[in-house]
Amino acid sequence: MTYTQSQAANSILPDDMFLMRTKKRVLVVDDDAMLRDLLCKMFASIGLKAVPAENGREAYELVQIGFFDLMVTDLQMPVMDGWTLIKKLRRHSRQLPVVVITGQRPEDIAQMRGEVPDCIFLYKPFTIKELTHAVLQALDLKPYAAAGNISNLRQRPMHSVARP
Repeated sequence: MTYTQSQAANSILPDDMFLMRTKKRVLVVDDDAMLRDLLCKMFASIGLKAVPAENGREAYELVQIGFFDLMVTDLQMPVMDGWTLIKKLRRHSRQLPVVVITGQRPEDIAQMRGEVPDCIFLYKPFTIKELTHAVLQALDLKPYAAAGNISNLRQRPMHSVARP
């Protein structure tokens, strides 16, 4: 099934119009084309402008020439992985908020997480609700999320989301 603009418009809740007016730009970095496309469509459905990138190198180039409010990135990718991308951005004073999505276990990446404490981590599998909450938190729209205006989300500490 093709996801049309009309379906995207119909999936937007009335309270989501705030996001429609902000047009925050999100860079979506993942080598999995299906997941990248799904994330872009999901972000568009809540009023965010999503820009896809296939790997860290492509994302780094996009950040150099454009402005983004947030980056959502996978860790394991060919060409340039997510860790290298985040560190490279931080070295060049790019304080872009980052949501990391990963299939790795929290204990396997604990040391690396210590190097990027300002990132929000989501562990696969995650729900759309968890992802949306993490994105709102990273975009500093926490009061909006806390008010329950998007899918009845509630504010809670979210530096890391691990599923049992």
